Amino acid sequence: MTLYETNYRAIVIHSSAHDKRRHKRIDRLLKKNKKELEQLAQKLMTEPYYCEADAQAAVEKLSQLPKKTDIFQISTSVEKIAKYKRERPKKGEKRVSERYEYRLELSFKEDKAKVDTLREEAGCFVLLSNLVSPSENAEWDAEGLLRLYKSQCGIEQNFDF
Repeated sequence: MTLYETNYRAIVIHSSAHDKRRHKRIDRLLKKNKKELEQLAQKLMTEPYYCEADAQAAVEKLSQLPKKTDIFQISTSVEKIAKYKRERPKKGEKRVSERYEYRLELSFKEDKAKVDTLREEAGCFVLLSNLVSPSENAEWDAEGLLRLYKSQCGIEQNFDF
C-alpha cells in the first residue's frame, strides 16, 4: 500500500492474547450500554403520554440515541390504556372510560451480527512496515516481520541504558 507517497507493506495479524483482553472490554461495553438503555427505557416507559403523538415523539427520541447503542435492536410499541372515573358504575351500567393514556413498551436485543463482527475484529491489528525486502532477492514473510517487530522492545529498553 502507498501512504504519503511511500510504499508500505500491511499485514493483518490476529493475536489470541490481544483477543482475550478485547473480549473482556467488549463485554464491559455491552453491559454498560445495556444498563444505560434500560435506565432510559425505564424512564420512558413509566411516563404517561396523553396523546399518541407524544408517545410517537418519544419513540423518535429513541432512534436519535448515540451510535454506541446501535449494537442493540430496539423494538417499541405504543399501548393505549383506558382511564376510568374513581366511582363505581351504577348497577346494570357499563364502565365508561374518562380518557386514554399511552405508554411505551420497549425491549432490547443484542444484534448478534454486529457483536460477532466486533469480537472478530477485537484481536486483529495491522502491522505496517517499510521493509519490503532485506536484500534485492528475498522478501520478508509475514512471520519474519512479526518476529522483527516483537524484538524491538528489547532494543528500545536498551535506549534507556
